[in-house]
This record gives sequence, C-alpha cells and structure tokens, in this order.
Amino acid sequence: MAAFLLISHKVSAQDWRPVRGGIPFGISGMALIEQQSNSLDFLIVHDNKKPNQGRMAIISINGKNQPEYFPLDISENH
Repeated sequence: MAAFLLISHKVSAQDWRPVRGGIPFGISGMALIEQQSNSLDFLIVHDNKKPNQGRMAIISINGKNQPEYFPLDISENH
C-alpha cells in the first residue's frame, strides 16, 4: 500500500529561495516529513554518485527565514 501527500501551493519566481550552491546540491527528490503552523521539514535526495558527496539531507523552512540544510550521513561505514 502506498500513500502520497500532494500539497498545492501557488509559487512565483520571488518565492524561490536558494538552499545550497553547486551541482552536488541539486535536489532530485523531495518529500514533506513534518509540517507545523509556521515551519516545514523536507527530506531531500541528491543524485550524487561519487564517494563523499551527500545523498540525503533535511531542509527546514521556518517562516520567511533562510532555509536550513542538515546533511544526513548514510555511508556504509558508520
């Protein structure tokens, strides 16, 4: 059984906010993991293939503040 959460929200160009710079931080997938009154937390996936390049992270958005980026260590060696 699969469940999907679709959030419809009008987005305009001025609503886009950079999170991290560079190709290794391009977002390939995103899923909402927590929503509170003025904050959102997303699990994001990067399509990186090389060792030591991040593959997953949490992005937290609180109101109009700059998004916060928290990399997740999913290496096999930890």
